[in-house]
Amino acid sequence: MFNQLNKDDIYKVIINWQMEMGEDFLDYFESNLTIPSYMFWCLGKGYLSKERFNEWEKQKSLGNFESDSAMSVVYNHYDNDNGFAVVHSDDWEEEKEKEAYMILAEFISESNTYKTRLNDFLRDYE
Repeated sequence: MFNQLNKDDIYKVIINWQMEMGEDFLDYFESNLTIPSYMFWCLGKGYLSKERFNEWEKQKSLGNFESDSAMSVVYNHYDNDNGFAVVHSDDWEEEKEKEAYMILAEFISESNTYKTRLNDFLRDYE
């Protein structure tokens, strides 16, 4: 049944988990997300510009730890733009967070592997 969920369903699962746990989903799901897969997918879907993607590749080659951090690539909400986040704002904004998590939910919804990872993750927190 879990493999039948669409991006809207997965977004609701993520938000409900955050509300129930009182924590940011990415802080806990991060180890389940393969950053290069996510970044290439975002580039291909048009969610990430070539410039931002190239900056991510540059920072990754320089060993910048943020380039491997889900918190830094999915939604960076700090006043210093890292140059490669898929969604960025200078401060936390609800609509920007929703945009970032909707993109992540779409990514998960299009992959049986990631839907399985999400299901396993949620089962571990029951």
